[in-house]
Amino acid sequence: MRAVTYFPVIHNVHLTKDVGLIPLHLSKLPGTEAVLAGHFPDEDYPALRTEAAGLSVLRLPDKGKSAFLDRAFLIYLKKHAREVDVLQLYHLSRDSLIYGIYYKRYNPKGVLWLKLDAYNAAFEEPKRYSRSPVKDGLLRMAEKKFLRKADLVTAENRAGIEVITNTYAQLAGKLMYLPNGANDPYIARCTGGIEKEKRILSVGRPGSPDKNYELLMAALPHLELPEGWQIEVVGPCTPAFESAWREAALQYPETAARITFSGALSDRAELYRKYARSSVFFLPSRVESFGIAYAEALINGNVLTGHTGMYAYPDLSGGGMYGTCYSDNDPASFADALKDAVAMSAAPDFAEKAREFAVENFSWSKIAAEVWERIQSLRGDAG
Repeated sequence: MRAVTYFPVIHNVHLTKDVGLIPLHLSKLPGTEAVLAGHFPDEDYPALRTEAAGLSVLRLPDKGKSAFLDRAFLIYLKKHAREVDVLQLYHLSRDSLIYGIYYKRYNPKGVLWLKLDAYNAAFEEPKRYSRSPVKDGLLRMAEKKFLRKADLVTAENRAGIEVITNTYAQLAGKLMYLPNGANDPYIARCTGGIEKEKRILSVGRPGSPDKNYELLMAALPHLELPEGWQIEVVGPCTPAFESAWREAALQYPETAARITFSGALSDRAELYRKYARSSVFFLPSRVESFGIAYAEALINGNVLTGHTGMYAYPDLSGGGMYGTCYSDNDPASFADALKDAVAMSAAPDFAEKAREFAVENFSWSKIAAEVWERIQSLRGDAG
């Protein structure tokens, strides 16, 4: 069977996330040909030689737009839709609505799969597509037709399934919980034999409003790290954050001295080695639709630290078995959660159990196999 994932504009960073890793792992399943289609505007895609090596890509030519739609992809669907057994689209957007309907026009028997990849709050009420009542009405009609024709709609966290079902009752029977994951075979090759250290890790963009590393700054007077423990934050810092951090560090120099900002890291293999050496992992974001970094940390045996405003956190932490929880944007609660995570990591078998839990629930190889089994059942090919 041939599966095509369409994503409009693809950069290297997309290849090491769900956009690239789903088709990569689908292509490893027997009898499956999976392709990532879209526009590749950059000169170099190093992930195609490393973490996403073996991924088949279809580089669409630039043919401009037809209204708001990608003309090249419309032409591709018109010519090749009957050869595409499964079309995977991203996001409940006006583009996806039309592409899905167009695909089904030319291949009614094909499987149309929509990966929602959005915050739960986006589905608490029906989506509004345009400020114009006329355009919004037309697109809502298209949405109704699209949802009727869609065969599979996946959401990344269990709580989201309930929210979506309450708002879009017509999706009953089509919804599937399908989390994001970690690239388990590649990570295993990168991290074999590395031992745990007294290290707390975070990966993000300090200074970016949505990542909220200001919480770490605010927690400086509350942090009580055990002897020998260090915090490392990987990711590019904004100049404004660097300036604010220097001022905060002057007030709490002893605690700040145990926190390192190591900057951007493009070498994914080295990043996974950092995951493997760390024992605790945190994200300070106010909201995360999933938090793929959590899955990558978990499969490397880390204790997670997060809060329930990160929609998938209850799933990722196994309801608290593999992570600690803090109150959103509360510095003292955050500091306590890190302290509790350090204590949890001391259990002699924690890292191995966390890895096993992650492989079973948040590894791309397992996730790809599960969704492909569902797709085969939709096509009547199961067994």
